[in-house]
Amino acid sequence: MTKKLLVFLSLLTIALFIGGCAKKSDIVGLWLTTDNATSEMLLEFTSTGQFFHQDGSGEYEVVDDGTIEITVPEGKETMSNVVITDTTLTFQTGTGNRATFNRAKEYPNLKNDIVGIWTSRIDGDVLTVEFDDGKIVFNDIPFGNYTLLSDNTILITLEDGFSGCIFVTDLSNDKLKVIFRLVSFEELLFVREE
Repeated sequence: MTKKLLVFLSLLTIALFIGGCAKKSDIVGLWLTTDNATSEMLLEFTSTGQFFHQDGSGEYEVVDDGTIEITVPEGKETMSNVVITDTTLTFQTGTGNRATFNRAKEYPNLKNDIVGIWTSRIDGDVLTVEFDDGKIVFNDIPFGNYTLLSDNTILITLEDGFSGCIFVTDLSNDKLKVIFRLVSFEELLFVREE
């Protein structure tokens, strides 16, 4: 009986260790955290090795079970002691702090569900966004093209070549909540127009 229990506990320990390791397929997705009451932070890892965060983008590589290397225009950063579960991503930052992010819900039908006209109010002004067949229109003015990068992330390429991302954090009941980054970083709530 003791030998069976020891074998079971050994197998359980190995399974838990493997489950907590960083693998490329495990980290793919949008991860959100709130570092204080007014600031939401995000990390997006795509299956093609692209990395996005609220301030920019780059590429990432899973170096080993507990290390992810991120390359951004400013240089390289390392996430160490990485632990990934179904719902959380924790790691040690370059400053030695431990960071925790929660996996955002994914929207596998985003391509179809995003199509339409959406409105939001910003400081009393109405903002209208239309997604249609790869084209994006802001306030009835053609603005550029959009491409889906994942089940959460939409890349917008403006007519002048400038690009930015929209990170979808909620898409339900004809409401669209996004973290929007073109020039600045804002969280907006849109309602689908009928």
